[in-house]
Amino acid sequence: MRKTTFCFSLILTVLALLHVSRAGTPTVLYNFCSLPNCTDGANPMADLTLDLSHNLWGTTKNGGADGFGTIFELTLSSGYTALGQVYSFKGGSTDGAYPEGGLVLDAQTNLFYGTTSAGGTGSCTNGCGVIFEFRPGSSTDTILHFFGASGDGATPTAELLEDPSQNFYGTTTAGGSTNCSGGCGTVFAIAPLSNTYVVLHKFTGSADGSDPVAGLEFDSKFDLWGTAKTGGTHNFGTVFELAEPAYTTLAYVHSFRGALNGANPAAALKFDSSVGGTLGTLYGTTSAGGNTACSGGCGLIFQLEISGLVFTNVYKLSGAGSGKSGASPIGRLALDTSDQLHMGHLYGTASLGGSNTGACPAAGCGTAFEVCPPTRTCTYRESTLLDFDGTDGRNPSAGMLLGTPLPAGLLWDRQPMDGLPAEPGADGKTGPLTGKGACTTNCVGTGANGGANGSGVVITIKP
Repeated sequence: MRKTTFCFSLILTVLALLHVSRAGTPTVLYNFCSLPNCTDGANPMADLTLDLSHNLWGTTKNGGADGFGTIFELTLSSGYTALGQVYSFKGGSTDGAYPEGGLVLDAQTNLFYGTTSAGGTGSCTNGCGVIFEFRPGSSTDTILHFFGASGDGATPTAELLEDPSQNFYGTTTAGGSTNCSGGCGTVFAIAPLSNTYVVLHKFTGSADGSDPVAGLEFDSKFDLWGTAKTGGTHNFGTVFELAEPAYTTLAYVHSFRGALNGANPAAALKFDSSVGGTLGTLYGTTSAGGNTACSGGCGLIFQLEISGLVFTNVYKLSGAGSGKSGASPIGRLALDTSDQLHMGHLYGTASLGGSNTGACPAAGCGTAFEVCPPTRTCTYRESTLLDFDGTDGRNPSAGMLLGTPLPAGLLWDRQPMDGLPAEPGADGKTGPLTGKGACTTNCVGTGANGGANGSGVVITIKP
């Protein structure tokens, strides 16, 4: 009896170390569709970013003056609660429509770059999408490329990746090879300074994958890494590497096997140069596979140590319900570099799961979470930071922005995180150091739906 009791207690202890539920306090900074006819935008799908003055910028897929989505600014001076600027996409053959990817700021020119999933030319319904350039303060954007020409990509849904030479790299979910209906997708590069555009890789739908819905990431060698949602050896998607300098050589492919091994990655990878041997480690998510509590799997978090190409599953999300960590993660993970206690921890969102009562459907409204990967020393694996409940948004499809400087009364940490600059803390607070289920910085994110008007929110999570 004593042995049985001891074993049961040990199992409970191990489970507690794997998952900690410590909900944070969400503050809704902005509810979309707060202006008549949703001219301020609706349904923010993409990652947020900061300009050089620390104003917050993003895109909404829908809404705007013409209903084709927006670029929006929330000003630092207002505590990110008031709009500073809104640009409405016009759609049609001359402008983009329905942006699903976030903005990238070129700090050298103070210009934003991005993509829209539709608009422009080509044979796609509503157009095949565009690459655009936008200057803060301008009343219009500049179209750099129209997708959809013969052999070109089509329908980009992810943000761009910039290199030090002001070249940008991205993916399209369609176009390219005709092995798939509508095309299997592409990887492309564009150099705005020289007005040069080139398709680097056309997916075949077989071993290399197809339907790359997410953006790209560099490793320490400046090779390009990405994910394809489908295709691969088992048709559950892939992780792929394109070798520098030309990025036309497929250097590595990992095919997901489905079930407990993960399936259908829909988020960009995140690179950590400080662990995993001399070459670093990549982290990512799959939107399916893993825990069988969800139909098709709840999704999981994985890591790939580039030295030796060691692939490991880090954490399987647990679905919807009380104490559950979420399901279907489709936003990029953010990396904590704030202090030694939290160094290397990952912050992310799940678009479903978590709370499934009240305003939330049975599938759940989604969660925000913190994960400590096995490359780091920690006493727990996952902590749920927030169960979205509908009133504070639902269905987060973007990752979290860490280190955002908020005004006094809202800020609680000023550490430089995930590449963002440090700011002096006007309230003098440094945040809790528990390391369990609490944002140790200003975690700012979005819910694609929900909120006061049902059209999505920008929120911050306070410990």
